[in-house]
Amino acid sequence: MMRVVLDFYFILINIFGVFKVALLGMDIVSALVTRLQDRFKTQIGTVLPSLIDRLGDSKDQVRDQALSLLLKMMDQAANPQYVWDRMLAGFRHKNNRTREAVCFCLISTLNVYVRDGAMNCLVEIYRHVGERVRMDLGKKGLPQSRLNVIFSRFDEVQRSGNMILSSVTRLEKHSRASLLQISVMTAGDGKMM
Repeated sequence: MMRVVLDFYFILINIFGVFKVALLGMDIVSALVTRLQDRFKTQIGTVLPSLIDRLGDSKDQVRDQALSLLLKMMDQAANPQYVWDRMLAGFRHKNNRTREAVCFCLISTLNVYVRDGAMNCLVEIYRHVGERVRMDLGKKGLPQSRLNVIFSRFDEVQRSGNMILSSVTRLEKHSRASLLQISVMTAGDGKMM
């Protein structure tokens, strides 16, 4: 069944000059990726050559949909490395638009994964350092929407009980508590007991 659908896809996508038909073919493959998830991984090698060709299409809409389908496959069907291993020929494609779109796809992929990596790094630092990270980030002038996303991840970690305060952080808390206790004791009569 899958083979019949993919053969139909190749017929649709390779009819040059009829961009609406190519868009319909990519819609069908997108629905398959959504439905099959990681089971679609075995078909990626079959679909990629046509998608890479569509990245060089003269219509912006076709190029954009081909790019979004590639990114969707990297997100839902297989990891990005698996897809990129099969896309390397796109860098040597005869069509300059295709080469440009493959580079743009690489940049888009890296942006998503670098951003996720940076977020995971911040969360890990927060797990070890605590609220000082939240305060420091608040002073950096980041947009409030981005801070809200970061702080919500911090709150998730805090609620989950996965905080691992480092010994330096514990020592600082202990020192602050001791200083507070000393100041309370001296505030009463001016003498330390």
